[in-house]
Amino acid sequence: MTETLTVNVGGMTCDGCSSNVSSALNSLASVSSADVSHVTGTAVITHSGATFEEIKLAIQKSGYLVDGESEPFNWTDGPVWRQSAHNTKWCLVG
Repeated sequence: MTETLTVNVGGMTCDGCSSNVSSALNSLASVSSADVSHVTGTAVITHSGATFEEIKLAIQKSGYLVDGESEPFNWTDGPVWRQSAHNTKWCLVG
């Protein structure tokens, strides 16, 4: 049975970000399509049998947040700045 799930995705700032999340979701065997928009901050996922945890993990592994998750921002946290630089680079490069 095919189902559709809409997930809020945080941290996307450009089409490259949307593409990264879309690729991560489409790599899941049970996902037939993923329409991801950085403008709305959502991913509309059509799947057959994927669990929310599988979807959430795929999004997190691509470097983004799910369903309004937030982490306290630490201005001295090197990995946060590296991830931010990485995301910005992909936004600029495409």
